[in-house]
Amino acid sequence: MQPLSRVRGNEGVPHHTWTPLPQVRRAWLGPAYFGGYLAYLFLRPESEALHWISLVLIPVVLTTLTLTDGSGGRLRRALAALGPQWGHLTTGLLWDVPLGLALSGLQLVLSARADAIRGYFADGSIVWMFPIVFLLMLLTAGFTEELFFRGFLQHRLERLTGSSV
Repeated sequence: MQPLSRVRGNEGVPHHTWTPLPQVRRAWLGPAYFGGYLAYLFLRPESEALHWISLVLIPVVLTTLTLTDGSGGRLRRALAALGPQWGHLTTGLLWDVPLGLALSGLQLVLSARADAIRGYFADGSIVWMFPIVFLLMLLTAGFTEELFFRGFLQHRLERLTGSSV
């Protein structure tokens, strides 16, 4: 039998009170990596290309290496563990879309480059530029942040706290 470790903050919740020690250690990997990553960013800011290494590749490798049950398909299971939970994709859309549109609209008024942005609308280049910029943002900032924060860090914090909030 493996040693047990008490998870703090869950004393009143019977099904989350006791957690096997190896699972707790794996859960601490996310916050520990994030803390080290933030310290690194203070010393050396990264480009979007390096974000792919630090926020995608390293968490995938760490997740793959920490799968301990010995069955095959470790990389596939690691990617599934880091990926979005498809049942939760619509959570927050009611706020996300209007808030995103409002913040984007503020760029047309408050940005230092507001005249240049309005120029893209005036000359019609927004029609071909928007899909390209959208895909670039989706593949760089959007993907790396979703995979790291929701897939890697949030899952580990949920295990540590016993709460999905």
